[in-house]
Amino acid sequence: MEVACRAMQWWSRERVQINVYLTTNDASGFDLHWDDHDVLVIQLAGEKEWEVRGASRPVPMFRDAARNDEPSQETIWAGSMTAGDVMHIPRGYWHQATRNGRGTGQSMHMTLGFEKRTGVNWLTWLADWSREVEVFRRDLDRWSGCPTDQHAQQQELAVCITEFPPQIIEHDESVNVLAGGKKLTFTAKALPALRLLLSGHPVHLAHAATAVGAEVEELATILTDEELCAPLTTELSSGYTDLVTNAAC
Repeated sequence: MEVACRAMQWWSRERVQINVYLTTNDASGFDLHWDDHDVLVIQLAGEKEWEVRGASRPVPMFRDAARNDEPSQETIWAGSMTAGDVMHIPRGYWHQATRNGRGTGQSMHMTLGFEKRTGVNWLTWLADWSREVEVFRRDLDRWSGCPTDQHAQQQELAVCITEFPPQIIEHDESVNVLAGGKKLTFTAKALPALRLLLSGHPVHLAHAATAVGAEVEELATILTDEELCAPLTTELSSGYTDLVTNAAC
């Protein structure tokens, strides 16, 4: 068996495993099932009845993204194998073998399983290898860059991102902002900062605080949480380069 297995591995350039099955009298074998690799069946002694059906899922795996437990109704071949017969069962094809109704006697067959490598195998190897590299063992942070730098960037610049210009409606003691299907209410003293933040121009918050008051940073946070404004990231800022005046304040 060892020599046969090695010979098949040399020939196929794939990993090969061998199993031998002995069935006596009228016992049945495994129920209808599929394997996640190609199988070569060699009948060594006696005879056995086989049924082979087509695949119900392309190239299935035992650890897969979807279950594959509904047998195909397409019968590819059904018949008896006797000593010396050889049959190839492709990966994913449903099959079963039995001696039901055969009475006395026995059957022995050998299966050669060809474990071909897949893209999943390669990715698994890559994941295992990555454990050797320190950078891949580190915790992942929410932010794409250095958390401290990202936070500083968020606090530094903000810009309005609504599809249409927000409506700012003034009242005696309050201000309503209508945008993005939302209605937000602020105190009247927030009006200068709101006009600035919702102008469509990138706003430098530290500079704006000097011009319209320190509450501009708190308002920027509220508008960002409501998805009316957003931090001016490097990618977003590229859309404003030479298109509008740089940071309004």
